[in-house]
Amino acid sequence: MWCQNREQFSAAPTRGIAPLTVTFNTWLSGFRVPNISYTIDFGDGSSERAADCPAPADACTGPGQNTHTYQKDGLYTATLSRVTDP
Repeated sequence: MWCQNREQFSAAPTRGIAPLTVTFNTWLSGFRVPNISYTIDFGDGSSERAADCPAPADACTGPGQNTHTYQKDGLYTATLSRVTDP
């Protein structure tokens, strides 16, 4: 389900002072079976569904983007997870 050979998951900026708004890029095509989705756990107790990339004919033309604002200074690890709904 990954588009092309690009980096699958990235964040920018990777550091800063809170409140810090971070953009997460995913190269995930929406062309997949309906029971599979992807979620970003932001590492601060919140998460959301990862945005699909714009992909006419399953070829990403850019990244899917999610933004998140970290309200407190700290060290956070964001995780991209595949979710299968039976």
